[in-house]
Amino acid sequence: MIDHSRNKSRHSFFIMVMIMLLSNFLLASPFVEDICLTDTIPPPPDVPGIVTGPTQACIGETMVYTADIPIGCETQWYIDGILQTATANTLEVYWYESGIFIISLELTCDTTGNTTSFLSVQVVGSPDAPAPIQGDTAACNLTESTYTTMIMEGSWCQWKVDGLVQDTDSTILIYYWTEPGLHVVEVSAVNNCGLSEFVFQNVTVNEWPMVELGNDTTILAGQSLVLDAGNPGCFYLWSTGETTQVITVSTTGNYQVEVSNACGSVEDSLFVDVVVGMDETRVDEINIRISGDQVIINPAGVQIEQIEIWDLSGRLLTRLPFKSTYFLPAKGTFLIRVITYDHRVFGTMVTK
Repeated sequence: MIDHSRNKSRHSFFIMVMIMLLSNFLLASPFVEDICLTDTIPPPPDVPGIVTGPTQACIGETMVYTADIPIGCETQWYIDGILQTATANTLEVYWYESGIFIISLELTCDTTGNTTSFLSVQVVGSPDAPAPIQGDTAACNLTESTYTTMIMEGSWCQWKVDGLVQDTDSTILIYYWTEPGLHVVEVSAVNNCGLSEFVFQNVTVNEWPMVELGNDTTILAGQSLVLDAGNPGCFYLWSTGETTQVITVSTTGNYQVEVSNACGSVEDSLFVDVVVGMDETRVDEINIRISGDQVIINPAGVQIEQIEIWDLSGRLLTRLPFKSTYFLPAKGTFLIRVITYDHRVFGTMVTK
């Protein structure tokens, strides 16, 4: 009789040995690591990642938006409900107009069904030009002027005076004038996407008026004198009623002028004495004669206080206390005036 129980034991032992040998072989094999790595891949996530990317953009820019897509999900990208051409996890957008846009990513997944992720994006362009500048169009040198404007929300100002950028981004510019003349104030609006067109205002900066007509003077009958109040561009009012910068006078009198502009007004005056006639020089009172370079005066009993020598343009060349002899300064014709203590004036023309 065959002992089947012994045979079964031997058969079981043989199977166990074969299993152990096979296990040792597999552990020593390089393929075991691959098998283990494959077995450790995590399962797909149940919820898709959120859409990421810039939430602000400028007109003309291209932006990229991405999302983590689970395995086993199909995607569709939309902007404001309009289907876009994109890869599964990336959307590239060229923004060509301003506004607030909604990017949405719809996923259809085998395990979780349909889900949607959203991202809001604000797109802006360069700002509109500022409102017209308000402020002085005429100012005084060495004074301050204030200029204001209005700009759209989300932007700031860039001010310039005569092309030089000013150190303020406010809608208010306070500027101190140090140079008279014509100047230009301009302003642009600025934001993160660019610079607007500028608006400008011309400003005339005036000097404070100053007038100096000169000293009182004397001219001869038949001569004239030009009076110039200076300060071009100002307003003028002479005591003669004239309103020009320059007038010509030929009669005795006090001449006064008022000069004014946006900064204020000033006045000045001078007296013009026109010699229209003199007492005849009589030999028995005063004798005046030329001898070479000298003028010789003989008072003949008259009490003389001083002597004046004038040229024919009305300039006083010499005024001296009386003495009998004076030297003429040059060749030519001169007016000799003799003034007495009792305020009489004697005079004559002499030629050297």
